[in-house]
Formats: sequence, structure tokens, C-alpha cells
Amino acid sequence: MMELEIKIKTPTVVTSGDKLYRADIFQKDGTYYRVRAEDLIYSMVKDVGNIEKLNEILQKYKEELFKPTNTQSLFKNIKIDDKLILPRIDDYPKSDRIREIFDYTGYFREINNRYYFLPYIPGSTIKGLLRTALIHHIWKNFKNDGNIKNAENKINFYNPKTQSKQLTDIFRFIHVSDFHVEVDDYSNISLSIGEVLRINRTGVSSGIRSYTFYYPQNMKFSGEIKIQKDLEIYLKNLKKESFYYSRFKENAVLDEMIIKNFVNDKLNSKAIIIFLLNKLKEYTKDVVKSDQYSFLFQKYDVKISDDNNIYDAYIGRFKGKYLNIPVLPNNIRTFPIINAKNEMRKMGHITLEIKGEDPK
Repeated sequence: MMELEIKIKTPTVVTSGDKLYRADIFQKDGTYYRVRAEDLIYSMVKDVGNIEKLNEILQKYKEELFKPTNTQSLFKNIKIDDKLILPRIDDYPKSDRIREIFDYTGYFREINNRYYFLPYIPGSTIKGLLRTALIHHIWKNFKNDGNIKNAENKINFYNPKTQSKQLTDIFRFIHVSDFHVEVDDYSNISLSIGEVLRINRTGVSSGIRSYTFYYPQNMKFSGEIKIQKDLEIYLKNLKKESFYYSRFKENAVLDEMIIKNFVNDKLNSKAIIIFLLNKLKEYTKDVVKSDQYSFLFQKYDVKISDDNNIYDAYIGRFKGKYLNIPVLPNNIRTFPIINAKNEMRKMGHITLEIKGEDPK
């Protein structure tokens, strides 16, 4: 097992697929918080002591929901403090355009009698990055006939034509945990909401705007990657003269990543994980320094670390499709940029750093 720390380098959008509305954001003493509108409405019904007023209240709520003004005035007569959900929102755009806000990936937790909706980064997000990076490495070094499917098939250790890909994909043996926010005091966590613009090379906006929660710069998350023990057991049970062992040996990538790290019936899991992290950093460098897209990163002052123990990557929504596929597309017409605290930033840049590993 290897413990890793993720550090947010630029505003990063990890969305849940849900959206919030103005009514889900509440201002108190100059600070913004999320609330659950149903809790507020229930409190109104309870306070007036007349359940028949529910329909009237709901109707007013619906009427106010998409208006430019916040629906906060509807709830001015109820006790609100115990319904404000942390973390606080440090930045909330002052715009009449806001109707919907992309929500972040999180979970509810009660801490010291306060409700939190704590952010996290799904393990599947990081595992998907590693997979894309490995396929990119294969594509770049073993192009063959130029068919991307051939590059994808090289992460399978059986014959993909005769076996289920789900069972033959090497990533079935690689487990990546969710990454949880790293902080001494949860009350110190804050998030922000930014405005996403799609602009062209000249910096002109296409007019399409979105609003989203983002994880701010320097926020940290911790998690782990491990190679399942099943892989070592599987390799021990293989006879070196068998067909399936030859499938590993014939595959230059799996031979380098797996077989060369399997010595005396012991699998060097740390070496395999570092191999994958290096391919991730290699992929990120290839995109950032590519002829097609380097102007994006230079303009927004993106720097790739020279430290061999720090691995740069891009995650989340709005990072750009060219950072989500193994083979870079030829050109782009528009790309997303976030206006975060009155500064235009490229989204999704993170670093992963090894924090420690279990020798077992």
C-alpha cells in the first residue's frame, strides 16, 4: 500500500452531477453557506403551526427560485443558524446570471453538533487518470498500425478476443481509495463558487457561462493506492512455460510494469505504483508541452514540478477533453477557463505526492 497526498494547484471542479439553486445558498453576517431548502421549508411549516400553509409556502418558493434575487427573504422569520451547512463559501459571484450551480462531490457528516458536506476526490477519478496515462504511453511508444484499440488491448494480459475484458484488464488488480480532505480542524475548510467561461484563442468568450463549486488552491486530500494481493497469487500459480505467462512476456508494457517487478515469487508493489505515477506525469507533460495546447498552459502560468517525488495531473470537470483521452485531438476551437476570485485560471491542476508506504 502507498499513501498519497493530493494538493490542489489551480481551482479544481469535482462535481457530483447534482446542481444547487439560489435557494440552497444562504448569506449570514457576510458569509455564504449551503442549506437544504427542504429543511427551511419544513421549519416554516412547523413554526406557523399550520400544515395547510405548506402548499402556499411551496408555491412562493417556486416563484422565487429562478428570480435574480436570492430566495433568502422567504426564510427571514425562522431560526437559521442550526441549518447552515459547513464548509463555508468564501467566494460567491455577484451575478444576476446565476440560476444553477454545479455541486461538488461530497458526503454529509455531523461534527461537534454541526452538519458538514465534506468534499472528497473519488478513487475512480485517479484510477481513470492512471489508465489513460498508461494507454497514452503505449500509444506513443508502440503505435504499430495506428489503431488506438491496439494500444488499449495491451493492458489486457489474456487474449482480449477470447476473454472478457473486465476479467483480463490489469487494472482489476489496482485499488485506489477515495481521497478525503486533509485538515486538523474541519471548521477551517472553505470552498468557493466560480464562473466558468468558454473562450477561444483570442480570449473572446462564446457567451456560454456556468457556475460551479471548486476546490481552492492549496487544499489537500489524502488516500492510498495498492496492488491487490491477488496479482501476486495469480503470478505464483502461473507456470513460466504456460500460454498465459507468455502473454505477459510478449507485452512489452506489462513485462516492464509487472514481470520485471516479480522476483522470487514476490511482487514489488511500490515499483508498479511508481511506474504508473511516472506515466501519469509523462502524459501531463506531453499535453502541457504539446504543439496544439501549450499556449493554454503558458498563458495561465502552469508549471510542472521538477521534483521526482511529485506527480502532476489534471482532474475533474472543465479540465478540457484533451486531458481526458489517451490520444490528443488535432485542434480545439474553445476551451474552459474559470473566473475564481476575479482571476482567470486554468482548472484541474493537482499534484500527487508519496507520503508513505506499507512494506507489506
